[in-house]
Amino acid sequence: DMLKLSPTDHPCRLLVQQAEQLMQDVAAEVNASLSDSERLLYHVLEPLNDGLLVLLSPHRKVVHQFSCAFAICSSVTDSECQCVDAQGYVLSDCLLMCKRIGGSAQLRPILLANVCRLLVGDEAIKEADSRGLIAPLVRPT
Repeated sequence: DMLKLSPTDHPCRLLVQQAEQLMQDVAAEVNASLSDSERLLYHVLEPLNDGLLVLLSPHRKVVHQFSCAFAICSSVTDSECQCVDAQGYVLSDCLLMCKRIGGSAQLRPILLANVCRLLVGDEAIKEADSRGLIAPLVRPT
């Protein structure tokens, strides 16, 4: 905006142009340095506008994303819960659940919970097997 407002013959215009170019170069470097997972997390969090960008961190990755129905109850014994269409994100250390607004793609966060340890896929199967939690497959003879 400063550049647009500066007269073309202003003595500081060249410095403002150089500063603008430097800012664009730095922004491009930062964007290029983000991993795919960090970029995905940014694109998930940025439109939520609830101060959730503080969740961006090099150690935090999107492990899994999913759509589901989510029950919102006023208490544990509440028999009349509201079921909402939701989008969930399992991050490396927390779970983020978002409610779809009016059936649109717009999301509003409804739950952010810490996850102490999360195992998914082959890692989960290996862990369960090592603890004897998976019964061996026995074929009838």
